[in-house]
Amino acid sequence: MSDAQKATTKRRSHREPTIDLPAGKCALVAERYEKVGRIGEGSYGVVYKAIDRQTNRTVALKRCIPHHESSDGFPITTLREIESLKLCSKHPNIVGLHQVAVSESGGVFLVFEHCEKDLAAILDYYYERHKSSPFSEASVKRLFLQLLGALEYLHDHHLIHRDLKLSNLLYKEGSLKLADFGLSRPFSTGMPALTPTVASLWYRPPELLLGATTYTQSIDMWASGCIWCELLLGSPLFP
Repeated sequence: MSDAQKATTKRRSHREPTIDLPAGKCALVAERYEKVGRIGEGSYGVVYKAIDRQTNRTVALKRCIPHHESSDGFPITTLREIESLKLCSKHPNIVGLHQVAVSESGGVFLVFEHCEKDLAAILDYYYERHKSSPFSEASVKRLFLQLLGALEYLHDHHLIHRDLKLSNLLYKEGSLKLADFGLSRPFSTGMPALTPTVASLWYRPPELLLGATTYTQSIDMWASGCIWCELLLGSPLFP
């Protein structure tokens, strides 16, 4: 193989993921799901609580907002999230992706398992009233071990989450669920430059604050350490 062919192969290996989502195989949101409330909204989508009419199961519908689109008009953050969750959502501490659905107007919805709360909401509610953490040291240890298990699984599949924070850690029946993979990226040696403006400021490691464009899965580990301290203290370590 010539040097030019090797360079082309290397560039192709770092392309964004592409996923075949034929419209005929995707459920129509209006036919299958009944929205019963709005859970929240982020930079990449709006999340609704809904009932699956076929199974009578409560689910979370994430309507994807195409702020950053790929060349064919499909939101690149949605492609990343689907690709990452296809690999990892079977882990008990990573939120489950049930399917991809579409609206008649062409909107894209990701259908997730439903979790009532996230750790940020729990912590904020309690801290406002008691100025301390609602979690005992034993509870923090249990939750942190679950987070580390999810990260180990993610990193073993050569992915970086890049957006760890309390609001992306869902809470369901005593278990932690890692969510929101819109900023996740595959990781390998020899990767092209990456943006340093990932992860919320409270959880961003020094190298990203200094503008580094090459980094590893260690940025997730820094953020997890910040989360561990926040769960113990009841407030951010580096506000």
